[in-house]
Amino acid sequence: MSRIGIVSALAVEARCLPGRRGLFGWRNALPGEAMLGLSGPGAIGAQRMAEQLVARGATELVSWGLAGGLDPGIAPGTLIVADRVVVARGTGYATDKGWRQRFLSALPRRVAVREALLLASDNLVTTSAAKTVLRHRYAAVAVDMESGAIACVANRHRLPLLVLRVVVDPADMALPPALAELVARDGGVHLSRLTRLLIRRPSILWPLFELAWNVRIATSTLRRIAPMVTDHGVWPSAAAEGNLSLPP
Repeated sequence: MSRIGIVSALAVEARCLPGRRGLFGWRNALPGEAMLGLSGPGAIGAQRMAEQLVARGATELVSWGLAGGLDPGIAPGTLIVADRVVVARGTGYATDKGWRQRFLSALPRRVAVREALLLASDNLVTTSAAKTVLRHRYAAVAVDMESGAIACVANRHRLPLLVLRVVVDPADMALPPALAELVARDGGVHLSRLTRLLIRRPSILWPLFELAWNVRIATSTLRRIAPMVTDHGVWPSAAAEGNLSLPP
């Protein structure tokens, strides 16, 4: 029996999926025999969570959530359906072609989407200059910190992979350097740290407000596409189709 495992780094991403209770821990109540694992930000947690989902019976994996834009032509709220994930160290992983195409064909027309290369970075990319360097070096349109680790697990277990990431910060937008310190391991926000940061540096309020607005736009896109993620009709049936797209 097919069972989908969805890895999400942040609580704000996970809440866009159907059924929002019980996010901290294992989630078996999603429609369509799906499981959700909340990993916290970064590759280490994402890899650990993906492995745990596989151990609990996942036969397909999804990398789900937000990303930073590298291509100047991509606006906040644009869905990136990655055809390939490349890790900053150079390893590349293909996603499942059949699954990806079925998902794209089912998308509502009002969803802005790009099917393109996604970069997995070890660190949060906070400056527009750094984004420009990465775009030229890897030819990627967006970047996150978890998809490479999830792709590695899918490749190790020879499982189909779908990578769905929505752009929050466009290529020309700089993020507050202290942003990483505000995100808790469970994907939530350290409110006490946020309060202290605003007291010390009130000038950071506007960048945080702009980021919050973009998160609202991006999560609106995630909510639109969420029903398709748990729709068994667009899942891969690898045993029947022999359609695993794995790295050469």
